[in-house]
Amino acid sequence: MNIVNVGYDSTNYYILDANTVKLLIDCGWPGTLPKFIAELKRKGISINEIKYLLVTHFHPDHAGLTQELKKLGIKLVLLESQISFIAPFAEFFKGKNFPYVEITQNDNLVLKFEDSSHRQAGIKSINIKLPEFSPRMVAQDNARAPISKYRLRNNKKGPSPKMNTRL
Repeated sequence: MNIVNVGYDSTNYYILDANTVKLLIDCGWPGTLPKFIAELKRKGISINEIKYLLVTHFHPDHAGLTQELKKLGIKLVLLESQISFIAPFAEFFKGKNFPYVEITQNDNLVLKFEDSSHRQAGIKSINIKLPEFSPRMVAQDNARAPISKYRLRNNKKGPSPKMNTRL
């Protein structure tokens, strides 16, 4: 698995590339789709290659492009606990000068906690299995790290995947 940083404007977004399927972790500010597409192009990635989007948290710099990306055919993956954050996120933009497109809620891939094979009291980890996506993502609840930071790892033994950064 390859992890590519496709961030811009001082915020990081990552693509997890598992050969045939690409998963985008977070997106960008509302109205910055051309910047995002330019960054993808710079990294040799077509927007059409991205199949899934996972938003770690609903802040404008990490989830602002969500619906714009969904309109391009990218499927939003939500943990069931995130559903209640979509409406307040839209409310945040009302009266502000952002070209935010409200996130539709009827066409997302919702992951339920009871479907996780690592369900524990206090939620220590969550296995996320996406159709056609074999690497396992584990979101760690770590008291020392901000809740928005997730540790990613694949399910193969050996060294951690190398992170590509901007040159």
